[in-house]
Amino acid sequence: MPHMRRFAIAGAVAVIAALGGIFLIFRSGSPNLDERSDTASTALITTNSPREIVFPVEVAVARRGDLIKRLSTTGVVRAKREVDIISRIAGEVLEVSIYNGKFVRTGDVLVKIDDREYWIAFEHTRTMLLAAQIEYKSMGSSPVSEQMDSVEVRKHIEEAERKYKEAQRELQAGTMTRDEFARAKRDYETDIAYYNARRGDVVANKSGLSLAREAYERAKINLEATEIKAPFSGYVANSEIASGMQVQTGKVLFKLVVMSSLLADVEVLESEIGRIKIGR
Repeated sequence: MPHMRRFAIAGAVAVIAALGGIFLIFRSGSPNLDERSDTASTALITTNSPREIVFPVEVAVARRGDLIKRLSTTGVVRAKREVDIISRIAGEVLEVSIYNGKFVRTGDVLVKIDDREYWIAFEHTRTMLLAAQIEYKSMGSSPVSEQMDSVEVRKHIEEAERKYKEAQRELQAGTMTRDEFARAKRDYETDIAYYNARRGDVVANKSGLSLAREAYERAKINLEATEIKAPFSGYVANSEIASGMQVQTGKVLFKLVVMSSLLADVEVLESEIGRIKIGR
């Protein structure tokens, strides 16, 4: 009987030891309930919450340097050199050798205007100039062309100045009217111009040579203006001219621009003007 009791107690102890070992094995190989709860919660937040976003991170050593700040704006780009080509005469356009965007060189004939009337005017003034030159030569041997003595010229000038000063005193004293003073002043200015002028200039004026040459030069300029040439190399823009059109003096025909250098007209805030520097 005692042996049976000891055998039962030993068997119970062995069973309890075996159960304890199994419990320890399971506890050491798997997380506890709290750990399992935290792991499940973390997995839920990672997979279901949009707030958990992973960004790549770069690490660098802090250093001193310039903080670059960019300034963005809008504007209009235009050529640095652009000139309106204007017609200096009126007439019908006969030929046009340009179009918008065409590159032309200095001296190229771009537009041709009817020159028939201008040729007639030029020939007329050339004939009048020749007649005036002949008259000038024929008057060259006349007494009027002889140079006056310098002493005599000085006397005439002094006399003219004396009369003019006397007229000024009479005007201030009220003994001469303004109209009379105007005539005295005109005579004085005429005498000074005459006696100070060279004899050749007097003959040229008297023969009509001066006026004839002036008319000739003006007619020559008008005739040359019938061919509109490029004043410099560049691109044609804003051209609406065509053959058969009637143009008037001073009309803008087109624009000539140089695209090798451009300017940009932009708008910036007043607070940002201080950051605008040459070279930036």
